[in-house]
Amino acid sequence: MRIHQLDYGEIQYQPCSYDHSLEESILRIGCSFPLHVEIRNHSYVCIDGKKRLSALHELDRQGRLEAKRRLVPVMIINAGDFRSTPHHSMRNHH
Repeated sequence: MRIHQLDYGEIQYQPCSYDHSLEESILRIGCSFPLHVEIRNHSYVCIDGKKRLSALHELDRQGRLEAKRRLVPVMIINAGDFRSTPHHSMRNHH
């Protein structure tokens, strides 16, 4: 699994509601688990992690997001990387 770093603003997503304790967690430790994104039409689209992205956008809107928190770990699931494809665990490993 290859983890990339992206500015959260580059990722398209559908905003959603979330527990506001998520904001405090992001301020304290950042996003520790990678978001799952796909590349579609030369853009990054969120597959998993829309609550975290919603919280990041709200924190930024409020002026509470530090610059270092803008970079988030992502796994691009359709990057063509052997380990980034969803079915890699079904392949023969022998």
